Amino acid sequence: MSQFSWNLIEVNVVIVLLFLGYLAIRNRLSFVQQRATIISLPFVAITTILVKSGIDFSSISYSLQVVELETIQIGGELAASNLQAASTIISLNQLYWIGVAVFGALFLFRITKIILFFLKNDSIKTGRYQIYKVSDKASFSFFNRIQITSELNSDEQEIVLEHEKVHVNKLHSIDTVLAELFHVFLWFNPVFFFMKREMVNLHEYEVDALMYKKHKVNYMKFLVNYALGSGGSNYLLTSRFYNRLTLKKRIKIMKTNIRKKTWLLSVIPLIGISAIMLQCVKTDDVESERETPEVVENEQPEAVYDMVEVDPMYTGGQEAMQNYIIENVTYPQIAKDNNIQGTVYVSFIVSKTGEVIKPMIRAGDDESLNAEALRVVSGMPNWIPGEVKGEKVAVNFTLPISFKLG
Repeated sequence: MSQFSWNLIEVNVVIVLLFLGYLAIRNRLSFVQQRATIISLPFVAITTILVKSGIDFSSISYSLQVVELETIQIGGELAASNLQAASTIISLNQLYWIGVAVFGALFLFRITKIILFFLKNDSIKTGRYQIYKVSDKASFSFFNRIQITSELNSDEQEIVLEHEKVHVNKLHSIDTVLAELFHVFLWFNPVFFFMKREMVNLHEYEVDALMYKKHKVNYMKFLVNYALGSGGSNYLLTSRFYNRLTLKKRIKIMKTNIRKKTWLLSVIPLIGISAIMLQCVKTDDVESERETPEVVENEQPEAVYDMVEVDPMYTGGQEAMQNYIIENVTYPQIAKDNNIQGTVYVSFIVSKTGEVIKPMIRAGDDESLNAEALRVVSGMPNWIPGEVKGEKVAVNFTLPISFKLG
């Protein structure tokens, strides 16, 4: 798995942790603080992982785990199926970008739908606002463009317009678009569905609080009356005046005083800082299993990486490596005679020239299986070396080879 894939997973784990921290303290925060916290979570997570990636944990006795390759099975009925699966499996990176393309296309479709609505209908410019009054369309706003249901009477239109102007002035559309963009690039994280819903609700609560402060009970009555004869907007990414599912909660929140405790916001960065240590483990055991690189006189020892930007690759890919192992491993006769099976973990370094060097057994229960696995890995042809910042580097790997009797 590449460094990019690891970082992507870590970013999403941190986002989940931060969102759980937010849920624990949100009732103590103002709507503005809740909104700022929600939209900042992805930024905090990305920054956290970038900082973590730039720290050399080896200087404080910590390191990332050595990358473990996909298990290769020798013997039994699964060897052939493993080869077939290897040729059809889409890499994680490819799958990720396919998801980005799909969610990106959906985002562009929604944006296009909104833009076409505004282009097809006439508007009146009032100050910085473009006002639309299209019949049979629910009220909503998107940036400085506001749609008002034309079937409302003049007083009702005035209240809805005032409501939507608050959305525009508070720049709620920016929050919505940012949340959607984050979801495009982190599409596989289900927490974004909850984050986006929370953001939409917070926008309405924030506007309702200001409207209630000005109009008091009359505003609540208007919401109820509006709900009796109105449907929600079908334009996603917009600020929608009415949402039937949250009407009861909006009225309740307008009448509730939130007890603010700003210091609780410190919980969010604390969770982020603690998440820096994700994927870090003690290296005492791992380092004891590695041989110290030989130092040639007047030559510095070669740096060996556990994670890199571009992973080393067996020439020909995963399927070619599986073919090499399966074709060259001979199931030890003594293991066959004694019905011995098991998995041997062989660690090795792919040097910056692509050579497989310093192979050794990390784990394995049978000497004959260990010896055969080590022999075959030692004879591996050169790989395509890994890279960091465009330079070839040496990388640690562990290859599990599973021996099974059919």
